[in-house]
Amino acid sequence: MITINNKEYTLKYTIKALFIYERITDKPFKFEGLYSEYLLFYCVLLANNEFNLSFDEFIDVCDDDPALFSTFRE
Repeated sequence: MITINNKEYTLKYTIKALFIYERITDKPFKFEGLYSEYLLFYCVLLANNEFNLSFDEFIDVCDDDPALFSTFRE
């Protein structure tokens, strides 16, 4: 679980998250730097929750709380 804007979200690495990633990028996930990892993080949230932030809004939240990304990576 992770808390964003005072709401808890499930973090679960799923095939659905990978499908969403592929739909957004037109390619399978491959570690290619921070952008790909943050986008995968975003896709994991979309796949497992009612997550209504745009990617830009999500990045702003991550900028405000860098611990979110650290939690995701664990």
